[in-house]
Amino acid sequence: MKKIKDFEEFLKNVQILIVDDIPENLQVLGNVIRDNHLKFAFALDGFQAIKSAEAIHPDLILLDINMPEMNGFECARVVKETPGLSDIPIIFITARSDTEDIVEGFKSGGVDYITKPFETEELIARIFTHLELKFSRDQIKEQNENLTRFQEKIVNDSRRIISLNEKLAESELKLKKSNEDKDHFLSIIAHGLRSPLSGLKSLIELLTLYYDKLSAEEVKNMVINMDISAGKVFELLENLLQWSKIQSDSIELEMMINDLLPIIDKNIKLMRFAAEKKNITINTNLPEQANAYFDKIQINNVLRNLISNAINFNIEHGKIDIKLTESDTHFVFEIKDTGIGISKEDIEKLFKIEINPNSIGKSGEKGSGLGLILCYEYLKKHGHEIEVESESGIGSTFKFRLNKYKY
Repeated sequence: MKKIKDFEEFLKNVQILIVDDIPENLQVLGNVIRDNHLKFAFALDGFQAIKSAEAIHPDLILLDINMPEMNGFECARVVKETPGLSDIPIIFITARSDTEDIVEGFKSGGVDYITKPFETEELIARIFTHLELKFSRDQIKEQNENLTRFQEKIVNDSRRIISLNEKLAESELKLKKSNEDKDHFLSIIAHGLRSPLSGLKSLIELLTLYYDKLSAEEVKNMVINMDISAGKVFELLENLLQWSKIQSDSIELEMMINDLLPIIDKNIKLMRFAAEKKNITINTNLPEQANAYFDKIQINNVLRNLISNAINFNIEHGKIDIKLTESDTHFVFEIKDTGIGISKEDIEKLFKIEINPNSIGKSGEKGSGLGLILCYEYLKKHGHEIEVESESGIGSTFKFRLNKYKY
């Protein structure tokens, strides 16, 4: 009963295409089909029939043979060769009753052959027979497609289970590494904050206890040192915040054309007290303009960390050379210091948080190493790497490049 009900639903949406070059024949066939509560469309020649079939995709075609320019056989062959139309059943309705014509009709793709004049009951019976056959074929095709999808789902589910097991094993390894990184991360926080906060606390205590006995110059020096200590605390906290954002993948690049020169100048001025305290000379060799394609916030952080490191790990009365060179496609930023340098073994560890060593500068400054790791991550997001050249006791040079344009 369910099948009959489904077929009845199918009939409500059936569309039959009637093709005949004689309008009177179209009218007769149309009346017969209308009387049986089926929908239909007309075409007066083979070319129009093909266009109509492509447009409405009928469930059945009633096709005359004797038509000008393109006869019914030729039209049927085109329909059967056209993707998306080949499954449409074609019934030839014609006055030609020769055996050769009937054979040709079936060869060209017809499923039935009715000669004129026809009996209305016979025509309707054959139409409904082929509609039901098409309905059955469609049902079988749909069931096969569903079966294929079900089989594919089983295969995909099996693959997904295998993949999930592999990911579970990977997650266990990542969790272990994450815990190790977390321990190192907490160590960075503890060591990185202790020294500047301790110094800041001591300076505040001294200033509070002996303010009336201190000269203006002594107060000024203490305030400068407090500013440097506070700056180091802020720098570390900023680096920690940025590192956590990178780990959670919550940083989005805002890439655009920016002028690099004001960012370099701002960071040099920001570090001037720390440089003056160690009598470090900062030399610059910069072009007149440096418009490049980068994220302003991230590259500002890169420059701040590199300049800060060059000061912290430099010698008293040392020197820092900042250079920006230009090519047709990019700028290369280079910062060179006369500091403690880095051994070849430690260069390989600079950009890995799990093994990055805490460093101590010539004047006792401690570095967490987190700033260089951030520089590495930021530049990687820009599609570039940071280059390091260094020699223990001689100094270090850090380089990176930025594209001029969006590629």
